[in-house]
Amino acid sequence: MEVKIENIDAAYLKVIRIFERNNFRILNTIPINCERYLICKTDKGNFLVMYKRDFFHNFGKIFRDQGASGMGESVNVESLKYCIQTDIDNLMFIYPDGKIYRISVEEFLNNSYRR
Repeated sequence: MEVKIENIDAAYLKVIRIFERNNFRILNTIPINCERYLICKTDKGNFLVMYKRDFFHNFGKIFRDQGASGMGESVNVESLKYCIQTDIDNLMFIYPDGKIYRISVEEFLNNSYRR
């Protein structure tokens, strides 16, 4: 069955349902960055959920001189600072095809490139 996530609201609803199905108790949700991102505070950790229309296809080309290749993902610096200040544990990226990728904030920062 092909899943199609058409907008931000549908993406956030999908993630919330996944949390609930996996027995995460949602303590609070907070939209940030002009409601482009959603913070989900749960009893099993805090997540920054981001709906992305596509991967960062030029990632490998832009950061080639720093050893990068392939595709990547981007998060604005202000949102990352907010994650650190508010104890966000994980970043979740959700795409229109329904795929969700999760990475810890620490791992994301340790493997980040900055222009």
